[in-house]
Amino acid sequence: MKLQALRAFHTVMESRTVTAAARQMGRTQPQVSRMIADLEADLGFPLFTRRRQRLFPTAEGKRFYREVERILSGMDHLDLVAEDIRGPYRERLRLLAQPHLAYTLMPEAISAFTAEHPAVAHALEIRSRDDLADWIAGHQFDLGFAPLPMDHPMISVKPLIEVPLLAALPPNSALKHQSPLRAKDLAEAPFIRLTRGRPMRQRFDAFFASQAKPPLIQTETSNVFSACQLVTKGLGATLADPFILDLFPPDQLTIRRVDPAVSIPYGVLSPKDARPTRTAEQFVRTVSETAVAIVARLQARL
Repeated sequence: MKLQALRAFHTVMESRTVTAAARQMGRTQPQVSRMIADLEADLGFPLFTRRRQRLFPTAEGKRFYREVERILSGMDHLDLVAEDIRGPYRERLRLLAQPHLAYTLMPEAISAFTAEHPAVAHALEIRSRDDLADWIAGHQFDLGFAPLPMDHPMISVKPLIEVPLLAALPPNSALKHQSPLRAKDLAEAPFIRLTRGRPMRQRFDAFFASQAKPPLIQTETSNVFSACQLVTKGLGATLADPFILDLFPPDQLTIRRVDPAVSIPYGVLSPKDARPTRTAEQFVRTVSETAVAIVARLQARL
């Protein structure tokens, strides 16, 4: 199995067409098609189905793609290691986070840490929660950050912080003058809910569990950042944690406490058989301090 064939497969999956993949790789379309065909022959299963001159990944292809992503990410890391060896040594933290932490908590924490430790470099990878544990277990990253629970036999999980969920309302909402907001109050207004299978959705359901009348679901989405964006358009209310809410200024979102109170814990992930370095431990402390500061900043808006 050739590395170039794996890169061709990855590029086709990302670009969705052989023509675009060939252009990105500086190859001809027949060359890329041949690499994909040879790879499928080596694997013994199809990666794509072909309909009307378009490629659609098979179930096997999607599963294989996730593993190829990990392999190529590891190869990219080797390039960084080689760069460090060729030049002056720089310690590098390999960090993994799910999207909404990567867009909120992590940039602020990395900025604060770099101010104190300018010689340390960082590599931040953004992955879905479903992939985090496997990537950490594969020793491709030093630290991961995600909502709990997170169970995997090959990773170590330590608590980072537990944060309150807050109601996010459009600025013109009739509920903005009430605090705290009860489940009954939110159940009577349009609500934006996360899809099933996510820790935040479990909190949503628990919050409304005491209500005989279910909430009026205006929209469902798989991403809490998307839910808050929908709130800014006046489509309803939602629940979100301070890390996401901190991205939205008061003129876009009104935030309020909720009753009963509901919270979500976040944790730090690391490979189970690898002791974190002193630098990694220092970085975790910085992330924790940053998280506390963000929560305090949101509390001041209540």
